[in-house]
Amino acid sequence: MMRRLDPASVTLVAALLLAGQLAAAAPVPSRGFACTEGFDDVAGLPARGWTIVNNSDPPGPGAWAQGDAGVFAAWDGAADSYVSVGADSASGESPVVSNWLITPEIDFGPNNWNARIFNFHTRGVPGIANRLVIRLCLESETASCTAPGPASGDLGGFQTTLLDINPDLTVQGYPAVWTLENVDGIPPVGRGRIAFHYYVFTQGGAHGSTIGVDGVAMAGATACPFTEMVFIDGFD
Repeated sequence: MMRRLDPASVTLVAALLLAGQLAAAAPVPSRGFACTEGFDDVAGLPARGWTIVNNSDPPGPGAWAQGDAGVFAAWDGAADSYVSVGADSASGESPVVSNWLITPEIDFGPNNWNARIFNFHTRGVPGIANRLVIRLCLESETASCTAPGPASGDLGGFQTTLLDINPDLTVQGYPAVWTLENVDGIPPVGRGRIAFHYYVFTQGGAHGSTIGVDGVAMAGATACPFTEMVFIDGFD
């Protein structure tokens, strides 16, 4: 199923791809693409190279799972076509929620596009503090991008923070409606993975509810690591 790409995402992808081509003094291609993941089938993510790891302390029954239309509807597509995670990832009176959703391996380059873009939409339940950290791991002789852990604060090879949404865990700090988040710092070369890390200190249940992620889009990788590609014409 072809999903729509947010107009702001399309504009940004187009501008970055064009700017990258001009900077490289190479012929401008007739089309570019954004690689997207709409989470129509969250249960099938591991088979497509995604990794889900719950390192909460102590762990609970919750996991990154198919969205629940009864909590809120998806940003795009069917009402439940997003991935969600919540405070039930942990248990106990004052646990640390640390639940990871990690992309398949991405070949960041080099290629003939200098532009790199990574963005997604997210929202939470209004009136409750949530936090999502976007982390990067690049494969090297000393760093492995396999699952981090086992402790709740262990980052493994995901030492680079690209974006931290609501690090102070304020009630109004996490979007209460679907909001586009643009991620800077995508590397121009190398292989690695990007992690969505739901990381909440619950403070006796005062923090943490349910968040959703939808419409992940990436341009500039040498191959599409996700489910679909949205083509953008008009570069001639």
